[in-house]
Amino acid sequence: MRRLLAALFLAHLFSGGLAQTLTLGGYLEEGYGTPTLELAYPLSGATLEFRADRRALGLGLEAALELGSAGRFSYGGLLALGRGGVGGRAFLQGGVGPVALEAALAYATLPWRALWVGEKDPQGFSGRLQGRYRLSPRETLGLSLAYGGAGPGLLPWGPPGLGLEGWYAFREGRTYTLGLGYRGGAYALLGLKGELDEEGSVGEIGLRLGLRTALEARLFTPLEEDTLSLRLALAYPPYLALEAGWGGLGLEGAYSEGGYALWLRYRWAFGR
Repeated sequence: MRRLLAALFLAHLFSGGLAQTLTLGGYLEEGYGTPTLELAYPLSGATLEFRADRRALGLGLEAALELGSAGRFSYGGLLALGRGGVGGRAFLQGGVGPVALEAALAYATLPWRALWVGEKDPQGFSGRLQGRYRLSPRETLGLSLAYGGAGPGLLPWGPPGLGLEGWYAFREGRTYTLGLGYRGGAYALLGLKGELDEEGSVGEIGLRLGLRTALEARLFTPLEEDTLSLRLALAYPPYLALEAGWGGLGLEGAYSEGGYALWLRYRWAFGR
């Protein structure tokens, strides 16, 4: 409780005009609930992040390397402290020319869920490497390799494991994706993305069909001065995940055979 009160005091100071963003929320899962706090503070050429819940504190730093017309990379790290253990995470993402790259490496002395709500990576090392190569303005190749938590929502979807996925995407009015992957068994990937109306609404649907099957649908539609985003995922073994966002308001939920989770947040943005 003292930790959370100190975090709320910091939030009050930051919200007086220092913080770039302040996000307050509440997280609930079977047997556990906590308020959540996230702060982002702009420094010279970087952003400092602070976050807290009932059982953990986190401090992160993110910066960017601008390469002009050639591209841009962002990079950063996070140190998290929870009851009984610590964790660290570093990431790099961006692209140069036709190549886009995302890489992340994490290590924790206990499962990441004990360091921050909604995290699914296991105790020990986990990581992800993803690359995309633009063959032409209409064609893209992609490849990803990951080890750690899996699943489309807040909760783990089965035990951690090694995943490999490759895909080919092409655009002919709409964007079509075909691919193959392996995680506990082979699966096929099919995807479709395109505009739905003249107002600029965009829909996206993806199907991973195999031993572990998942269907994900996304919708982005203008609503007043903001964009409403919706995401729904259905999977087998039984799993349900949903997300909704509009302006500063965000809602996430997940249900599986192992329980449920719900996270409601609101983000305020402040000028410098």
